[in-house]
Formats: sequence, C-alpha cells, structure tokens
Amino acid sequence: MTEGSGDWNGFSALTEAWRNTVARPGRFTLLMFVAGMVMLAVSLVETLTAASIEARTVTGISAGTTTIKITGDPGTPILARDCVDLNGQLGIVAAGGVGGVSSVHASSSPGLGFSLAYATGDFVTVLTGVHRTGGESGVVMPMELSHELGVQSGSQVFIDGEVMPVAEVASLGQRDQTLGRTVLYPAAPTGVVSACYVQLTPQAFATGVTIVSAHFSGVRALDIRILASQGAFDDPRDLWGDRATRYGWVAAGAILTAFCLFAGRGRRSEYAVYLIVGTRRSTVAAISLLEQQIVLVAAVCSAVAWHAFLAAALRTSWTAYHAGLMAMIRALLVVASGLPLGALWLRWTNLTTVLRERAS
Repeated sequence: MTEGSGDWNGFSALTEAWRNTVARPGRFTLLMFVAGMVMLAVSLVETLTAASIEARTVTGISAGTTTIKITGDPGTPILARDCVDLNGQLGIVAAGGVGGVSSVHASSSPGLGFSLAYATGDFVTVLTGVHRTGGESGVVMPMELSHELGVQSGSQVFIDGEVMPVAEVASLGQRDQTLGRTVLYPAAPTGVVSACYVQLTPQAFATGVTIVSAHFSGVRALDIRILASQGAFDDPRDLWGDRATRYGWVAAGAILTAFCLFAGRGRRSEYAVYLIVGTRRSTVAAISLLEQQIVLVAAVCSAVAWHAFLAAALRTSWTAYHAGLMAMIRALLVVASGLPLGALWLRWTNLTTVLRERAS
C-alpha cells in the first residue's frame, strides 16, 4: 500500500491488486486452479455432449437415415417444380413435394377424419423407399389409417364421394409425424408445396445437403430437418435443445461467483487496513474486484488452453469445440454480473469493526 488516500487512480488500483495477488502465490494458485477447473468442466461437458450428438447423427445417416424435409417461410413458398428438379442431382436419390393439405372424411367412416394432400415428383421413393416401376396410379395410404378404414394396397377408398384406388400402404408417420394421417395422391409439379422431401445417398449426404441449400437459397427461413428412414431417429437440433446440460453454464457461473465472493470475504481485515490509512471505500472495492478479475483471467487462459488440448486429443469437431467455448463464455457472463455484489458488500460493511474484533 504505497498510495495516499487522494492519489489513487485506475492504474494504481490495478497495480495494487496485482501486487496483492502475486504476494500470495499459494492463495493465487489455489483460486486459479478451482476457478479454472469449474470453467474447464462446463466447457468440456458441452463439447463432449455435442460430439456425442454428432456421432449419433453420423451413425443414423450411415444406417440409412438419409431423408430430409425442407420447409420455408410461408411468404416465400417452395415451388413444386423446384423440388422435383432436384431429382438426378449429385447425392440425391429422389425428391418430391407435398402440398394442398385439406381435411376430408371417408364415405365408409363419416366420423373418421384425416387429411388429403397432393404429392409431386418421386414422392413414393422418398417417403416409402419403394421404387415405382411406372404405370401405377392411386393414393398412398398411411398404414395406421388403412387399418382404421379397412383398406389395403390394390383396393379402393371413397373420400368425400370420390373413388380413389390405393396404390401403396406405407408407414408415412414413421418418416414424418405430420403425415401419419395424411393420404397422398399424385399430382403434376405445378404450384407450390408446403414441404419438399429429399432422399440422399449416405455416402454423399453432406454434398446433397449443400446442393439442396444452394437450390433453395431464395427461400426465407429455410429449414432442413433430418427424418427417420430406418427405425427411430432424433433430429440433432432436438437432441441439443433437450440435453440435460443445457443450463450447466448457469450452475458453473453461480458456483464461480459464490467462490469469488467467499474468497474476498476472507480478506476483510486486510481491506480494513486500507480504510484506516484513509483509502476511500470505492477504491478498496475496486481493488478487491480487480484482484478477483486477475484470478479469473488467469483461470480462463488455463481453462481455454486445456480445453483446446483435450478437444484436439479427443478429435472433436470445431462445432463441438465451439459449443464448449460458448458455455464457458456464458458462465463468465454470470460471474461478471455477480462480482459487483462483492464490491457493494465492501462499500456498506463496517470493516474497521471487523479489524477491531480480530485484534481483540
């Protein structure tokens, strides 16, 4: 403490905080280690969670989960022709769109409601995995709905007074739940579709997605969602949004804040000395806050370095690594909002009384 009560400025307060920190290397090392471990833990958990979701997605794609659903802003609908034109492009097995959804009833079961929609392009291949040999006509019936109506492939169904032959019975709801009770009939690729379905080859999945994104670059709020082709499959965005660790950064930030405040509270008698020699409370509070920030900066540098090393050793992707860094940054934002509480505590606590109690 070399400054007088009226000689303090920002630089001198920082210098004093640095001197206080390096004068106690054991305490500094312990605080840095604990804070660094907390930040490393929250970042590494997020990185491993993201890597696990990525691996699960790759496994699903390799197993045959190669169907994607493309939708966009209603203000810029997808043209049926644009969807059909994807057929034959690199990495794309088949493409077809669905639109014109309306509520209907079967004449044989007036109380049973379902939907009717037109489908364009090679929608049977995309949604059922069955390649038509040509010449077939008729609707594609969801399997559960076919049981309720008592119809099967090759039979006929009366929908709103119109006779429609059933060409295929397929588990449409397994691919897309919105189609679980929707009967599809073939139509020419004119007008617009509410969604475009594309089946990609597993070997060229990434290439196919890139082609699709470029093909529909003019569609606002373009959304590409992976659907289940074989068995159950969860979209990676849903898995990420429902992960158990999504609020881990809040807990880590709260733990760090409480730890820093507790560490500062343990130096009350030392801060009281500043007041005795005439240092303003605001200056003492600033010194305390700067000391904690020095520890946090060192801890962050250590945690970032270890996180980068472990992520490289585990061969995680940049996306997974970035997810961990973002969790660390969010935790630091929580700490940044909580540390001023310690400064306020110093300003309103009678530290000289604490010093007298220690002396007695």
